[in-house]
Amino acid sequence: MLWIRLACLCRGQRTVTISLIEHFGDIVACEPVARHVRKTRPNAYIIWCLRWPYRELMEHHPDVDRILVVNCLTEWILLRRFKIAGEFVDLHPRGRKCSVCNRPLEKSEGEPGLNILNYYNFGSLLQAFCRSAGLSEMEETAPRVYIPESAVETVDRLNLPEEFVIFHARSNESARNWNEKKWAELLESIRTDLKIFTIEVGLSPALVSSSPRYRSLCGQVSFIELAEVIRRANLFIGVDSGPAHLANAVECPGVILLGRYHQFSNYFPYDGFFAQGGATVVRTNGALSSLETEKVLSAVENKLSAIRARAAGKLGSAYVNRKAAPPKDS
Repeated sequence: MLWIRLACLCRGQRTVTISLIEHFGDIVACEPVARHVRKTRPNAYIIWCLRWPYRELMEHHPDVDRILVVNCLTEWILLRRFKIAGEFVDLHPRGRKCSVCNRPLEKSEGEPGLNILNYYNFGSLLQAFCRSAGLSEMEETAPRVYIPESAVETVDRLNLPEEFVIFHARSNESARNWNEKKWAELLESIRTDLKIFTIEVGLSPALVSSSPRYRSLCGQVSFIELAEVIRRANLFIGVDSGPAHLANAVECPGVILLGRYHQFSNYFPYDGFFAQGGATVVRTNGALSSLETEKVLSAVENKLSAIRARAAGKLGSAYVNRKAAPPKDS
């Protein structure tokens, strides 16, 4: 890091380090920050600090010059404390603790009353994390994901069906999850009544099915390859999770299941496509596990009908051409 700063100093360049070390969905949601920093500091050398598993989410970004990998939040805390990171944009909310060292993050910048316990009271993930960093309002808030040609070629070799619904049933927190029996009921109805192929994604499958219209890609694709798989889907169905943020970033129509999450009963994490009507949000006031299967199935039927109707008409080109390879800055 010191060598980078020295090289930048010799070139008359300043370094700006954006730090959000995890998680998957948080990093995707906050991608617009890199574009904002480039626009407001066009000559800066921009670094994104994150943990190793998430590096590919930013290593193809045209506005990020370097990835800085840390093992845990404590390493970032030390980098900012001893001013090694240069100018920085710290997107972590106050009160965040290192999951390895249990060391708390202390910061003076940003919204004083915003912390890890109440951040959803301040808007979407992007809005809350930007306010935590003291960033001014951004013109562009829709997230993007930058898919390299190598990921497109890898997904081509998966021989995906022409039409399919993709779903993600397991978040990294059980409080966000639906009931697995209800997932099974929903997907059986989708396969038999709506007659469309279903593909499960995630780290591990929530369901076991012998149906010829079911396939699991759980644990078989990288984050950036998953973005390309979702981009090709007709519909994304899932809980609030990293894959849902990817669906938002690649503008795949969605049905998102939201229930009470800790003290947040009416939160909405997304900007961009999902916030503009790209997703149907199916809510319940209590735990998500209490949500009725029929309510979700009805939302799926309505969303698929609208997508197919639009694809059949003059306004459907965006859906008709979904199978084409994306441009590199998609």
